Parts: sequence; C-alpha cells; structure tokens
Amino acid sequence: MASKALLASQVQSSFNSHVSKFFGALAQVVDSKSAVPAKLGVALSGGVDSVSLTFLLKNYLRQTKQRDSYKIVAITIDHQYRKESSKEACQIGHFLENHDYHQYGNGIGRCCGEVQGSGPKSLHESAPGNLLDSGLGSKQLLTVAGMKKTFKSDGSLCSSSSSDKAVVVEHKILKIDWSSSPLFPHIPNFEEVSRAKRYELLHEYCLSNGIKYLFVGHTKDDAVETFLLRLHNNSTIFGLVGGLRFKSLLPLPPKSPHDQIHVVRPLLKTSKSELYNYCKENNLLWFEDYTNTDYQLTLRNKLRYLLSQKLISCEKILELLNSVTDLLAKVNIRIHNLETKLINNGCLRFDKSYLEYEISLDEHELDFDTKEYDKLIIDRFFYKLCYKISPLKNYHYMFTKLHNKENSIYDKILASSKKSNSITKFTVLGLQWKISTDVRGNSKFFKVHIKRQAPLRYESPEVLIEVPEKHHTDWILFDNTCFLRFKQHENASIKSLKLRLFNYKQDLHLLYDKEKFKLIDLDDLQKLDNLPMVMISSKKDPTDFKFYGFPTTGKFASSESLLDIQWDLKNNNNTF
Repeated sequence: MASKALLASQVQSSFNSHVSKFFGALAQVVDSKSAVPAKLGVALSGGVDSVSLTFLLKNYLRQTKQRDSYKIVAITIDHQYRKESSKEACQIGHFLENHDYHQYGNGIGRCCGEVQGSGPKSLHESAPGNLLDSGLGSKQLLTVAGMKKTFKSDGSLCSSSSSDKAVVVEHKILKIDWSSSPLFPHIPNFEEVSRAKRYELLHEYCLSNGIKYLFVGHTKDDAVETFLLRLHNNSTIFGLVGGLRFKSLLPLPPKSPHDQIHVVRPLLKTSKSELYNYCKENNLLWFEDYTNTDYQLTLRNKLRYLLSQKLISCEKILELLNSVTDLLAKVNIRIHNLETKLINNGCLRFDKSYLEYEISLDEHELDFDTKEYDKLIIDRFFYKLCYKISPLKNYHYMFTKLHNKENSIYDKILASSKKSNSITKFTVLGLQWKISTDVRGNSKFFKVHIKRQAPLRYESPEVLIEVPEKHHTDWILFDNTCFLRFKQHENASIKSLKLRLFNYKQDLHLLYDKEKFKLIDLDDLQKLDNLPMVMISSKKDPTDFKFYGFPTTGKFASSESLLDIQWDLKNNNNTF
C-alpha cells in the first residue's frame, strides 16, 4: 500500500509540474488577450506533442472559472502519405473524446490503454508507451479505463460524445486532396507543400466553424529545428524567430476585417522529452509517425537526426536562438518607438479614404551619424507600415524585397540627404513611392509618399457581384487590401455591380456626364487613381454598367443612395 501511495504521489507531483508549466505559458498568450473563448481548436497530429497539448488544455479549461462549458475541436489532417494514417487518426480521436481523468482525494487515477490481440505492438520501438497499427486485420479492440470500443480495419468508428460535461472534446478529420499533384507521393519539396495544404485546411475549417484560436503543439525541439532550417535558407532575424507564441494564421484571409484566426503555441519552452514523460505517466495514447525519422525524406528530418545523434549541439543552438530572440525584441522596441515618435509629432499621416501614407522625417530625427535608426530599423518600420495597403498576397515573405541594395528605403533617404530639392520615385511591394527633400533654414526634411501602384493589365482585379436586397453580401477582400460588402436599398432595382480599380488615364471619362460636368465633387481627380471603384447595372439592362462611386472616399455619382456599402482595411495585428 505504501509503495502504491508513493507512486500515486510521484505521478501527482509530475502531473502538477507539467500542468503548472503549461498554465503559466497559456496565461501569457490567452488570458492577456481576453476571456478564453468557449470554442477552441487544436491541431491534433496524433503525436505526443499534440496529444499532450489537448489534455493539458482540457485540464486548464476545467479549472478556469470564466465559463460554464467549453468545446475543444481537435482537428487531424490526414496527409494520406502512410497507409496507416486514416486508422490512426480515427483511433486517436476516439480516445481523446472518451478519455477522462478520474480524480479522487489528492491523486489522479490513470487511465490505461492497451491493444488486445496478436501481432506487432509497435512500428517504432524507440518510443515505448505509444500505440501504433497493430496489424490485427479486420478488427481492433481498444480498452481505455474500462471503456470498450471496436474499430473496423479502416478505422471508421468515431464518437462525438464526451464524458466531461464541462469540457467537450470533438474530433474532426480532414483529408488532404492530392488529386492536383501528379507527383504525389514523390514530391521533391513534400514538407513545404504538405505544410501549405495542412494550414489551408486548418484555416478553412476554423473560418467556417467560428474557431478564432487554434492551438498548435510546437515544442522547444521544433523551435530549434525551425531555426536551423531558416538559418540554412539565409533568413533575416525576423524569419529566424519563427515560433511566436501568439500569431495570426496566414495562409488564407479572414472572412471579415474583424475575424482573425490566431495560432497559439504554449509549449515552445517545453521539450518533447517532457511530453513523453507526461503521456507515459498518465497512460495517454499517441502515435509515432515513422516518416519523421526518415532523414532522407526532408531536410527537417535530417536536422532532427543530427540533433538526436549529438552531431549538432541543441544547447548551443538554443543559446543562439535565445540571443536572436532577444535581439529581435530590442529591434521591435526601437521600431515601435520610432512609430510613436512620428505619430506624436504629427509626422505620420494615413489617409484611409485614399489609401495613402505621408511620412515626414527630419534629418536631425534620423541622425544618420549616430545611427539611432539604422537601415534595419527604418526598412522594417516602412515594411510593417505598408502591409495594409499592399496588394501582395505573399507580403509576409517579402521583407528582403525592400531590405536590399536596390530598394532600401533607408539608402534612398540617405541618398536624398546629399541632394537639395530632389525627388526620387520608385515602386516596390506593389506600391508607388515618392521621396522628396525640402530644405528649411538649417534643417532638411524628407517626405515619403506611398500609395497603390498601377497594376499590370493582366493583374488588375475585377469582381462581379449579385447584390441582395434584404441582407448584405459576404465580406469580400478586394485587391488584398479592402474588405467590402453590399446591400441594395429598397426599389434600387440593381441587377449586379462590378468592383475594380480606377485607372485615371483610361477611366477619366466615366467621371463626367454627357454635358462634361463632373459627377463627383473633387478637385484633384488623379487622387482617385488605383482606388476601388463601383459600377452598377440595372435589372432593365443588366449588361450596361454605369459608374456609381468610390466607396472608400464616400464620393458617389448620385445624391440618391442606391447601395448600403460597408468597408474596412485589413489589419496587421499579430502578423509580424
């Protein structure tokens, strides 16, 4: 009895240590934002990290007093790369939905998982405690804490029930469609392609099901591997530190300007070995994907192998990663200070109506000699600033387009400082830039004007929309900059509308009536160049589109309002 009590005490102590560490990390990324939402998503691969994350999150939600009930949606992406993956996905989901901690006194009863039958118990012997394809044929019996369920050979049995009324765990399996990839499964950059497809599926599902927080089980080990990968790819310091604890999910745009999905990574300071211990101590079921140990399959696997064989020092890499992280924090503080200084001095102006920036920089503020704001700070400041007006879809990977010898904003301002009354024009990041100098007494000022550049003809966006009368359309992210939605007023008799960019040279005639009078009240019509323009057709003549107005400016051809137009810009919260 004494030995059993001691064992229970050790298990409880270890469990409390893991939970305490997890709770502390989670509080930094969730509680600091707002109340924990009632519905959360977890990216569940079935590995030890995502299984640990799911149970730690479940335990956390049980103890928080913010809500009466929660739902965890555990989302498994079946890559269909291994023949066992579909069965494993279903089995791990069923286990999570039905597993429960039985608490009594100060101890925690451990739920036991076992496979009954003959055949190999493991496909990866180096990780004891896991459950893999047992090769049992048509049926496999899984016994967990007295609960018996039968799985078909295809793993088709999945339950949506949970014994925990306060925290419900629901499992969803999404399969990657490789039909458009004829080289599958022999894709050269398989890891990169599968990651993109995986996040696309996760993003689409979260958007469609109202999940704003997606938890991912990235560990300290993953952070080291990612750091080495990006170092190998010659990333900047902003790319090297890829595993932020709280970040927006990037592959797909949100449905609305206020509907973002955030990735939460609370295990980044936890090692995978700690999670193995946690799962084994609590008899949690997980699977080992043997493709993760194939060092010939991906570069990440090769790095993982080198780290496991101590051929690369994990401790030294962690030291370097922490140093880069500290440096990045200091850089971001300096960027924030520069932005705050410009705003407070009235030197940073953004015209939301015309989607353009004007930044005024005093030569003494920049102080090129003391290097208070060096090339990295200035270039990154402008890069972050311009995200919401740039039409580029892969903007988050475009910093080096700006931070280089040809397009560095810092270098261009520095070159302008050596001239008097000069004007420099160029395009980068899908934007039109103009840097002008102005000498006032002993001071030299630099004005930086930024707006949307004219798109190439084959890239010019155009959207045709059927406009309902009783409700708004869904939000539309137009030109990757503006969210818009429309509803026609009663008796407006609008068939459809066309949304496209205004081209000053080609479309100027649209702004005048037959008597050559301006249809809108604006002195400088060239300011409208490359802004979203709405044209409408009537039900009587659905093919004849007439100019209606510029929604971002509030300038319309008629005083009679035919449409209710709502719009906003995308924002860059938590994306950098």
